[in-house]
Amino acid sequence: MTNSKKFFVSAVALLLALTVGSGTAQGQLGIPLCEVNPTTVDLRSEGRTEMLGDILIQCRGINSTGTTTNNAYRYPAQEDAQFTVQVNGATVTNRIHSADEAVAQEITLEMWETATTTPSDADYFNLDDVNTEGIDNISRTANAKVISGNAVQFDFDRPQGAAGAQLGGTGLFLGRPLNFRIKGIRVDASQASSTTVTATIRHDSVDFQIPPGISTVTVGSVKSGLKSSITTALQSLTCAASQGIGDNDLRDNVDPADLGRIKIEERINNGFQVNDMLMLTFSDVPAGVRVYLRPGDKNGDGDDSNDVGADAAEGAANDLDGTESLNLQLLAGGIDGGAASSVSSDYEFTEVSLSGGAGTAFYKVTGADNVATENKIVPVYFRRAAGGETGMAQVSVSYAPVSNVGVASPATVRVPRFTQTVDPMTLITLAECSTTLLFPFVTNQANHDTGIAISNTSMDAFGTDEIDAACTIHYFGNMGGENAAMPDSDTSNMIAAGEHLVFSLSAGNPEMSISAVEGFQGYLMARCGFRFAHGLAFITNNFGIGTPSLAHGYLALVVDVDFDDRSLSEGRESLNH
Repeated sequence: MTNSKKFFVSAVALLLALTVGSGTAQGQLGIPLCEVNPTTVDLRSEGRTEMLGDILIQCRGINSTGTTTNNAYRYPAQEDAQFTVQVNGATVTNRIHSADEAVAQEITLEMWETATTTPSDADYFNLDDVNTEGIDNISRTANAKVISGNAVQFDFDRPQGAAGAQLGGTGLFLGRPLNFRIKGIRVDASQASSTTVTATIRHDSVDFQIPPGISTVTVGSVKSGLKSSITTALQSLTCAASQGIGDNDLRDNVDPADLGRIKIEERINNGFQVNDMLMLTFSDVPAGVRVYLRPGDKNGDGDDSNDVGADAAEGAANDLDGTESLNLQLLAGGIDGGAASSVSSDYEFTEVSLSGGAGTAFYKVTGADNVATENKIVPVYFRRAAGGETGMAQVSVSYAPVSNVGVASPATVRVPRFTQTVDPMTLITLAECSTTLLFPFVTNQANHDTGIAISNTSMDAFGTDEIDAACTIHYFGNMGGENAAMPDSDTSNMIAAGEHLVFSLSAGNPEMSISAVEGFQGYLMARCGFRFAHGLAFITNNFGIGTPSLAHGYLALVVDVDFDDRSLSEGRESLNH
């Protein structure tokens, strides 16, 4: 987007005379009028080397009646000329190509005489670059020096004519408007002091009238360039293995329960540019879990017709490279790697290298729409064997490379570079393979007793994974007597799939390592290391003194709240028989 701002040059007036023959004055030109037309561009708030918009300065003469004219005015001859552009609210981060002179070749000043903003070659002046040490003289442009953290300066010889002849004498009579364009300034938008970046233009010479005053214009608007979110998070128990745990078992019909999805969205036009890098950072991945990604645009041609990502489990709408215009190519061997290869010649998956539960993967943008905002769904596959550690795997998405260099730097430093400010997102939660049973009332007081039976129903006719595991019994209540100590938790021996743990409060079950808790009354919770545990409690009276006259049985409640973590339930829980 472009805004315009006009300002009058308010320095020493130049009297411009046009003489013919005997030197009789035929007219007189007053102070030139200069119009500044900056281009305001969106700057990614994640970027440390975002390029500001161009600054165009167009100057015309004013005749003796105060009317703007395209007629000639005199441009005084002088040996040296100088422009200074101070960036307000951000630090300049261009590459420096000459350490002694702090020359940034990317920042240029163009100068021409024409009424148009797109001059032909014949319209340009040749500006002799005085900063010639170590770099070639650049025709029609002058390079800048970075003179402070937020200012650049152009030092150049007086203009030469379009044919190359240097102009001297008392000055140059220009027959058309004089124009300047400043371009190529990069800044650290991630550390900008506000959402708007401005530039102040100065010229310190009273002889060089373009402009001798100060003009401040808006050249950048700081906005976030990308957003990421989890569209499909995974919650799984450690007792069951993934459908395939060998490389040759990782096929296109992998279990959808092992598939997570990350959505990457462009928030501004040009938020994604061809050759940009995106980094996926994985952390806290539980031991035994392996992570895989699709290679995407394998040949890097920006054409999604050959992209690898669609399959039945993902679905066309969640393809890595479907109909969206953003194309990504997975890189192997880090940010400098080439296109990633698949796990084998038959299956199109690439494993993310993890160390200590952490690892990174890089995608390169090979195709992007510079007008429309885009998004991409990236599928992430997990594989694991039965058992293993519990935990929550995190992922974050950012531009790459990530750098802490936010100043003008040697040419060896990467451009572009970015900061990583995003918070990790939980992509997968692996919880212990267990069932928690709640027995809300049990008693061995007032001549009552309670019998408990817990069944391991992981053996069934439906193909459920059969797991042999123990149950830990936790007691909550009182022992009847004053200051009587509460019983410790007890962990049983292994309960085979299809078998039961049976005990009473009064006698326990020594063969299964469950101790008696005589005199206890309250509730108990049984945490069993297998799925589909179910329990029965049976209470009778007249225990030890005669025939029971009262008996009551009930089914234990199955606690199923956020993988048995009641602290996450915010007061709610699901209790089922």
